[in-house]
Amino acid sequence: MGRVLKANFYYGAILTTILQKNPDAIPTLILADGESKQIYKMITNSSKHEYILFFKYASMNSRTRKNYWSCQFTFSKDDKEKLKNCYLKEKMPILICLLCVNTENFRESDIVILKYEEFEKVKKKQAITIGFKYKKHHFILYTDTKARDDGLHIETNRIEKNFDDLLVLDRRKDKRICEKKNLNDSKKVYPYSNKCLFCKKTLINEIDENKKIELKICRHCDITYIGKNDYKKNKDYIDIMYDKVCVIQNKLINRDTVSENNKDILYVVEKISNICPEDGARYKYEFINFGNYKDTIAVCPHCGKQFIDKNQKQNILNTMNRIYSKSYKKYTFKDV
Repeated sequence: MGRVLKANFYYGAILTTILQKNPDAIPTLILADGESKQIYKMITNSSKHEYILFFKYASMNSRTRKNYWSCQFTFSKDDKEKLKNCYLKEKMPILICLLCVNTENFRESDIVILKYEEFEKVKKKQAITIGFKYKKHHFILYTDTKARDDGLHIETNRIEKNFDDLLVLDRRKDKRICEKKNLNDSKKVYPYSNKCLFCKKTLINEIDENKKIELKICRHCDITYIGKNDYKKNKDYIDIMYDKVCVIQNKLINRDTVSENNKDILYVVEKISNICPEDGARYKYEFINFGNYKDTIAVCPHCGKQFIDKNQKQNILNTMNRIYSKSYKKYTFKDV
């Protein structure tokens, strides 16, 4: 007797929905691994690309709160390896189609479409979680934390678009974001921050395993933040590996960790402005005390250097020459 697997019903539902939006598509089954997954190669007459479609399904969690559901998908090492091979060897766009099954009402099931680049952000996890809050226009792909604000937003209407529209929309979106803040301009450096420049959400710390570079990632906007020094040293690599890059100042210097020798050096500039000539960061100001003589010096929060102008230098020198007490600090001066 020819038994029909439950997976065939679910995968057939995904395939039928996709074909409705891409009527000229010709799917070719590459792999059918029982209940676990199905992989298709998709060709269309009008499309400029061939696509790889990776299908999975899971049931919605019925224990979640009202007006919200979540769904968990398990990806084995074999799944991840097959996806990686398709991405690297086939060099075709990969769309991961996840069917979130509402077992109480099948008509309220949803299909989430991830690009491989989005899946890479959670590929280290054995299971990924998709969430949805009613009346929102995006699914939530949970990344490093369970906080919804830290999750990556996936548009709910992706299943309604054909393949080419998905790619075109992504390119336009990337272009708008880059133009908004000139992110592709390597000369533009933004202040150090733990918040995204656009959505103001908290950035996630990551390490580039190849170059051992510290990165900050916004899961919502899909922007990679990198320190100015690391970007200069690895510019070619960064430009190839990351699509949307924002160069920021290096991490703030903790004044308590600055060596006493560096604290004894005053850098002399022609005129004090609001911005450090070394890092372009906005100054903070501190007091120096020589008894009856007090003054303020400009301190860069990034490089830790202390700046004064030429008039201040002369006043401090005169004061130091008059005072012989060991209780007051002796400064050395360097011209910038």
